[in-house]
Amino acid sequence: MEPAEIPSEIENSINKLKNRILFLPQSVLNGEERECRKEDFESLMNSNIGVGGFGKVYKVRHKKSKNIYAIKVINKAKIMANDLVEQIKLEVRIMYELDHEHIVKLYNHYEDEDNFYLILQYCAKGQLYTLLKKETRLNEKQTAQFMREIISAVEYLHSLDPPIIHRDIKPENILLDGNDSVKLCDFGWSNFFNEKTTRQTYCGTPEYLAPEMIKQKGHTKSLDIWNLGILFFELLTGRPPFEGKNQQELFQNVLNFKIRWPKGFSGVAKDLVSKLLKSDPEQRISLSEIVEHPWFQAHQPTKPVIPKSIVPQKLDPSGEIDKGKYAVISKPSFKNKADNIAAEGKADKLNFTHLTKKVGQAEGVIDELNKKVTELTEENNELKVQSKIDKKELTNLKNENDELKEHLSKARDIGDNAEDSNQLLDEVQKLRSIKKDRDDLLKDLESRSKSMRQTEAQLKMKQNEMEITTDKVESFKNKIKQKENEIIELRTRAEKAEKEKEAIEIDSMNKIEVLQYKLLNKLESDDKQDDVAFEELVNFCKADLEDIVTRINGKMGNDDVEEDLRKQVINESKKLNQMKTQYEQENFENLKKIDDISSKFEEEKRTLHKKYRDEFDEKLKDLQEQNSNLKSEIEAVKKDKEIKKEKFASYKV
Repeated sequence: MEPAEIPSEIENSINKLKNRILFLPQSVLNGEERECRKEDFESLMNSNIGVGGFGKVYKVRHKKSKNIYAIKVINKAKIMANDLVEQIKLEVRIMYELDHEHIVKLYNHYEDEDNFYLILQYCAKGQLYTLLKKETRLNEKQTAQFMREIISAVEYLHSLDPPIIHRDIKPENILLDGNDSVKLCDFGWSNFFNEKTTRQTYCGTPEYLAPEMIKQKGHTKSLDIWNLGILFFELLTGRPPFEGKNQQELFQNVLNFKIRWPKGFSGVAKDLVSKLLKSDPEQRISLSEIVEHPWFQAHQPTKPVIPKSIVPQKLDPSGEIDKGKYAVISKPSFKNKADNIAAEGKADKLNFTHLTKKVGQAEGVIDELNKKVTELTEENNELKVQSKIDKKELTNLKNENDELKEHLSKARDIGDNAEDSNQLLDEVQKLRSIKKDRDDLLKDLESRSKSMRQTEAQLKMKQNEMEITTDKVESFKNKIKQKENEIIELRTRAEKAEKEKEAIEIDSMNKIEVLQYKLLNKLESDDKQDDVAFEELVNFCKADLEDIVTRINGKMGNDDVEEDLRKQVINESKKLNQMKTQYEQENFENLKKIDDISSKFEEEKRTLHKKYRDEFDEKLKDLQEQNSNLKSEIEAVKKDKEIKKEKFASYKV
């Protein structure tokens, strides 16, 4: 749709430009409003909300209609310097034609001397890239939902006539609205696909380039399949599958399919990545096969996605833009008003992100429990070592106590023969006091040992609870797997019944056609039209009629079987969802219970350890001081006793 002559009746409704590149907005051509200008909008943020190679994106409000939009401002000079004028025209024309729940809507456009302005649907939560960088990687439930919505958008693009190849699917080109729904955007590298030829343009992000793009051999719609494979891997791991120190090494790894698989990457997910990233474009699985893969079947949608059956839409890139494919910006829109409410965050009532994230990581619960058991076991070993040290100290104290008893006994013997018995009685009293203090310390140490044994028993009980929780997790996983297998079997039986029904219908139609042919031949060969001829005609067709009736009855029976199978599939799916909900709830409760027990145990352990350590150190210090004093006093008594013996001996002589 090239810029045309400007009708005289709308000359006052357009911006006066020396060099107009894009076609006039359809709302202006239809006389519904004048062409928008920069001053018609007010910015709602201090800075841009997105930056690209040729422009920036801003959140704005139209001053008259009060509708909120995202405006993409594209620098004209850069576009012309890079010879991308035709590309920007194509991007704008393509975006007007698109109408899908998971594709950003272009409402209108305008231009001035310096820039092009694309007035787009505003998505409150920004780029999927921003969420991925914040979370490092997404869980499998989130990834499955986002991928389903993106696949739905790509399926719509490929169903158009002519089909559209996006050619640059990556987290930066995927937005999230207020309800966390995906919106595919940035159709700067998009183009129409011709079934008879392949596209030759070299474009896209290096980490997402397919082998056919690197070799410049031309590409088809399967290029988007490759991009979906790279995106799927990056959402689950936080990085693209192919990396390199430079672009040459990166491209070599792509061509050699050299992927550094992260530890713990599931085998089912690896199988899906391998089928998406086939070097031969013809061998890549189709969009419909992607969502039928076992990985997607194991992760059912968390909210409805646009159905796969899309009616092909005929596109006319050169014709006028129909009403309904653009918006009158100056007119308040009920739809935009609803979008604005969602953008302000009022659609976030059911935001259970923290709970969903914690429950969604159920597969890591066992590893976390094992880690806690290991940590608690190490702490228990430390307590055992400390207990051995305390026992050794206790033994030493008992030995010292025995020595003191022996000294006391000797002191008593000395007191029997000594002249100054009062002094010895004082010493004995001191020894008894020290003995009492030591006995108290021994009791305290025994009490501490008992407390440690109780702590060890609590630890064992906690380990048993963890083992029981692990068994429950495994049991739930087995039940869920069993139910999933039953659903797959029921679906297989339903598909088989459907095929049998179709075969019966085809066979019955063939029989009827043969019977019609026989009847015509019989009527043409029979000159008589009396009752006898009619009876012969009936007898002639009787066997075929009975066979058809039998097959029709069989078909009706198959219809009943098929309906029963459908009901069974629905019932089993409900049971499976109930089991998953119960499994997730019990996991959450077990985790909370374990956290509570661990916190309580840690607090008690720290309190007891500090209390016993302080008391023990204080009593040990006092005991050592008393012991030292006692030894000094005993030495003094011995010395005094020797002096008295010498005096006694001299008196005796």
